[in-house]
Amino acid sequence: MSVLRLVLVVGLAGCVGKRVTALEVEVAALRAQQEAQAAEIAELETSLAVVRAAADIPVPDTVVPLDAFEGASSAVLVTGVVNEADRAALKDGGFTGLVTQLRVIPHRNADGVLDGVRVSAIRPESIAARAGLYNGDVVRGIRGATEGPWMQIVDLPTMEAAYEAMRKSETGQIVLERRGQLTLLQLLPG
Repeated sequence: MSVLRLVLVVGLAGCVGKRVTALEVEVAALRAQQEAQAAEIAELETSLAVVRAAADIPVPDTVVPLDAFEGASSAVLVTGVVNEADRAALKDGGFTGLVTQLRVIPHRNADGVLDGVRVSAIRPESIAARAGLYNGDVVRGIRGATEGPWMQIVDLPTMEAAYEAMRKSETGQIVLERRGQLTLLQLLPG
């Protein structure tokens, strides 16, 4: 009985030893995989930081009063320029010419209510880009003159009506939301 018991113990120890060795090899392979993934993640995070820095849109610290726009009392001021050639192109191409330079989709607030239009795919050399619009801006209101009434923008028809009112003016203002901050884009003649 003791010889049989010894053979069983030695046999079990050999099986357990092989299993321990196999598990150690598997753990080492997983650790090597994990280190490779950590290096890849670090490289991707570095690339992401570079892209974010390159796409960073500067927003000035100037805060201006914002009269009669949905109860907002102030907004950050930025300026854009629409030169004579841009104004002529807008008059010739009309609203259709403008919306071919960017993509416009209705925007809903957290409650699901339409509160503007989000602009994206703005062509770099377009009138919209030169005027100061950035991808991701949510246009909420437009007025053609600084004393004129605000026209709330919630879809393409309201945007077209505001465009028609604005193109008759030398200047204009656009209230938009940029990175969650209410911003007043003052369009100046160039």
